[in-house]
Amino acid sequence: MAYHLYITSRNYSSWSFRPWLLMRQLDIPFQEKLADLKSGSLRQPHWAAFSPLAHVPCLHHILADDDSDDAPLVLWESIAIVDHLAENHPDKSVYPTDKRARAWARSAVAEMHAGFGFIREEMSMNIGMRIKLVPGEVSEGLEKDLKRVDQLWTEGLERFGGPWLAGTEFGAVDAFYAPVVLRLQVCFFLLLGWIGRLCAAGSSRYTNKDCVYMVRGGLGYCSTCNLRGGACG
Repeated sequence: MAYHLYITSRNYSSWSFRPWLLMRQLDIPFQEKLADLKSGSLRQPHWAAFSPLAHVPCLHHILADDDSDDAPLVLWESIAIVDHLAENHPDKSVYPTDKRARAWARSAVAEMHAGFGFIREEMSMNIGMRIKLVPGEVSEGLEKDLKRVDQLWTEGLERFGGPWLAGTEFGAVDAFYAPVVLRLQVCFFLLLGWIGRLCAAGSSRYTNKDCVYMVRGGLGYCSTCNLRGGACG
């Protein structure tokens, strides 16, 4: 059994980053297949060679013990990849073992997969950039999305005790919200009130105190947060 994970640069593709981070953190072996960007779009025709929708990420599960069919199992949506990993690796903390924490984590993962469009549209995933947002430049939709992120992070930490969103172990919900932390790092908010709380207090023990996702370069452990690998693609 082997996994081939097709992604593009994690500097720009938050969806590539999510399963890559999850599998790295949980010690699920895989071969990284880096798909070149030939234009500015994250849906490229030549990616149809490995993905039915010509987008990333896409996981190929090679079933070495299946003599009847050499074709791999192909999973072309992040949430399907996560569910497949949870199903095939029950010993890993993809989702919590506690039923209440697991229900919350699954719902939060699905919410990120389906929503938060304003965060994606208005907050760059180019993690090499730094952008200053000032009052008047944050749309009502982005404000609503960020308030919801703050609510989710605070709820998870308070209900399940941390240091991760759904309890003591890193899991899918942490991987799915990791790009939001990187986007917050890119965008320097010159605002007070709730957004200051998001960046500097309250749920910040998920972003700052534990240095949850601020990993840069290298293939070893970050000395601050013990995350394997780097966030940069």
